[in-house]
Amino acid sequence: MSTLVWDLVQLQRLTGTRAGKLLQLTPAKLDRTGDAWQYNVDGHKTVHHGHSRIVTIGRRSQEILSPRLMELSGTDHEIRGNWGTHHWG
Repeated sequence: MSTLVWDLVQLQRLTGTRAGKLLQLTPAKLDRTGDAWQYNVDGHKTVHHGHSRIVTIGRRSQEILSPRLMELSGTDHEIRGNWGTHHWG
């Protein structure tokens, strides 16, 4: 398994977030002001009921995400740009 896929699997496990939502993550959607970061998920499955979905990203998840976010720094590209070009099969 490539490191890209392994990172995605680990983030899913640590955050309880679906892969598709992690792939939509952009630096702009991430609040990194506190010790635990917060990701405000757009278009989640209960948004039509008026619910919001905030994913808390702890220290271990931050360690995984930080290098990926540095690659996207200054852009509005989704993480998908990093992982999406990988062939999953």
